[in-house]
Amino acid sequence: MDENKITDFLTSMRASIEKKEARKNVLKAELESLTKTEDTVRSICESTRKTLENTEFSLSFSLHRERELEERSEKCNKDIALLEQKFRESQSILNNLQHKKEKERQTMNEAVKERTTVIDDLRMGSVFREPQEELKKLKRIVKNRKQNLGKLKQLKTELQKEVAYEESELKSIQEKIADGRQTICKEKKLISELQQRIKVENEELNNS
Repeated sequence: MDENKITDFLTSMRASIEKKEARKNVLKAELESLTKTEDTVRSICESTRKTLENTEFSLSFSLHRERELEERSEKCNKDIALLEQKFRESQSILNNLQHKKEKERQTMNEAVKERTTVIDDLRMGSVFREPQEELKKLKRIVKNRKQNLGKLKQLKTELQKEVAYEESELKSIQEKIADGRQTICKEKKLISELQQRIKVENEELNNS
């Protein structure tokens, strides 16, 4: 083999080595680029995973809070129903007391009317054949009427106290019903806000 062929062979070998070296550098650069891309993708995946976990936690908490608010709302509805029932019962008691008061007033009026009739008969002289005996009877009637009148006045006072108490109870119940309804409105508003928040978080999760 002559010297020129050897030189050409060595030149060819050198060119081939340089070409392979250049290819090696290209591959190395591509590998480094892929490694960086892999790290970036891994970082994005980790960030997405954390975002997903946070979103799931937030959704779980929101759902738990929503259920809690719904339970509180149901309890408020039950409390209002009980208060309304008590209100109706108290109204019925109050009506009965007023009816009883009216009945006692009529009884008192009848007693006064009867006493007036007896006194008028005395004045007319059309009833008694034995004045002393009838006078004693009349006095007993008047005494009994006075006692009954005192009892009626006492009963009237007691009825007035009961009516005042029932009216106070009715007012308290009405205030509780109003507070309960206001609480339910607040709870419903909070539930609506939570539902809107869950919707937004779901949309953000789907977009990511």
